[in-house]
Amino acid sequence: MFRFMALLIFALALPLTLVSQEQDLDSIILHQIESFHDSTEVAIALIRDGQVEYIGKSKASGRWIKTDHQHSIFGIGSVSKVFTSLLLSQAITDKQVEADAFVSEHLNSPLGEGGKSITLLQLCNHTSGLPRLPSNLTMDNPRDPYVSYKNENLNAYLENHIETLTEAGKVYAYSNLGTSLLGFLLSQTYSEPYETLYSKRVFRPLQMESTSTTWDKLDKTKIVSARDAFGNKMKSWDFQAHLPAGGIKSTIHDMSKFLQAFFSDENIAYGKMLEPTFTVNEKLQLGMGWHISTDSENKLIHWHNGATGGYRSFVALQKDQQIGVIILSNVSAFHAQNGNIDILGFQLLKAIQP
Repeated sequence: MFRFMALLIFALALPLTLVSQEQDLDSIILHQIESFHDSTEVAIALIRDGQVEYIGKSKASGRWIKTDHQHSIFGIGSVSKVFTSLLLSQAITDKQVEADAFVSEHLNSPLGEGGKSITLLQLCNHTSGLPRLPSNLTMDNPRDPYVSYKNENLNAYLENHIETLTEAGKVYAYSNLGTSLLGFLLSQTYSEPYETLYSKRVFRPLQMESTSTTWDKLDKTKIVSARDAFGNKMKSWDFQAHLPAGGIKSTIHDMSKFLQAFFSDENIAYGKMLEPTFTVNEKLQLGMGWHISTDSENKLIHWHNGATGGYRSFVALQKDQQIGVIILSNVSAFHAQNGNIDILGFQLLKAIQP
């Protein structure tokens, strides 16, 4: 699901001429999506000046046409991690947990020695030392690799197999397992299943009416079909224990509400997430759930992307400039040019600078 750094460095190094204000937004978009297959759907939201501009594109018979995708539903993949990190930030703000509390303090089942030095904050900023995926995930169904890995499998891993690849808190190593464990712990803390947990604390307060952790609760007529690397329709991935890391579904309309919540200083839990918690190098820091980079003018960019078998997503914001970009699509993570979604996102963010 997830290749970040090389793509990020390339995208942020793009010459300004590629994203000058003189260049038409539509040409920027078409340049990056032209290689995608027929039946590709791309939904974009641009936030600036307190307004949201929605742009939709569909490809048929080799041609791109404008489409109303404001309320079309896509899988958002790893952008789900930002939501899970928000739940942690809210729990810290509400004094339900502490950022530096150890995993063992909030786990209702046995934990092996390999996990006893990991804190909650390290789970959301990818410094836990945990591997990207648990060792007891077999992925015997490549068309739906996470569907059979349930909480009982995660419990078995935590008790019998957990190990860290690096010392906790010392090294950035992107981990789907870490965020999945974080969601699992928060679900136990509040004694609520995932849909209730996210809906009560995020979706409903923001009036995100077409966002859910399960397809069954959504309007099926608005769901955009997942597509494989060759543009063929495929079954969207289902997540069980890994839902907190990649299982949320949403629209650009709902996601624009979520992103704008980070613009207000009154939203304390949202604001905490934007603060750096770990420095990787001079080009990258980690907040809570957010990757933090700087543009060519040293302005902060908070961003995340997502990629599953049938969907590709990107979100980014610059709070000081009050601007943001959301891209949802049914481009597969296995399409050779899937990284163009990230490049497009950074280019659009530059293009809408005030």
